[in-house]
Amino acid sequence: MSGTEGEMTLPETLQRISMRNGAESHIFSMDSEEPNLTEEPQLIALPSVSQLLDLVRAIRSQYIQLVVEIAEASGNKTLSSDASSKFTKQLEALAHPIVELQRGIRSKNAQSVRLELRNYLANEVEARRRVLSRMGAALSIAKQSLV
Repeated sequence: MSGTEGEMTLPETLQRISMRNGAESHIFSMDSEEPNLTEEPQLIALPSVSQLLDLVRAIRSQYIQLVVEIAEASGNKTLSSDASSKFTKQLEALAHPIVELQRGIRSKNAQSVRLELRNYLANEVEARRRVLSRMGAALSIAKQSLV
């Protein structure tokens, strides 16, 4: 174990991931409300991987459909302002599902970081318990030799 007694340091990789995750959550939370720290924390349902994959498929199919429509319209060599505004609106409509997908991916990333940190800390606790057990055994042997 590294560090002084009573001080625990995370491995460099976990520190980088934790710092990056904290920075990303700060950067991307600008469009969302700031949580009220005086309220009790609320559990937010995280999307499952299959839900995220379904969202990716839906976004992909909408995008492909939009590209096909634009290609067909541009084949006429005349793209009216109505058609152009329609395509712009459809493209803007894709923004919301993309934001939801990004939010879901970030939440999965944060969840995996929390799980990894939890596992690391559980291993650290177990290692320290083993050390304490060995110290207790050494103290017991020392007491017996003094008697």
